Amino acid sequence: MSEAVELLIGKIVMKLVSEAGKGAIYAAVADAVRGFPSSKARTISDEEVRTIAKALAEVLRSSAQPIDEAKLREIIRSELQKTLRQ
Repeated sequence: MSEAVELLIGKIVMKLVSEAGKGAIYAAVADAVRGFPSSKARTISDEEVRTIAKALAEVLRSSAQPIDEAKLREIIRSELQKTLRQ
């Protein structure tokens, strides 16, 4: 993945770690994507933000254990790769 996408993944992880409460996953992803310069990667639509947030939420809810930063990065990277390939 490009350096720009890795920076975006880092921003999403930091937002997820710092946000709490209902809707925090979508808010974290949306905030990171909106603040990310579109010149570095193609623009990610609101629908794609929802798709990424939904995938993250499903994984976080289904896990009985807290998910570490490395696992969060892996999940986000996978979802971004799917999104950016379309």
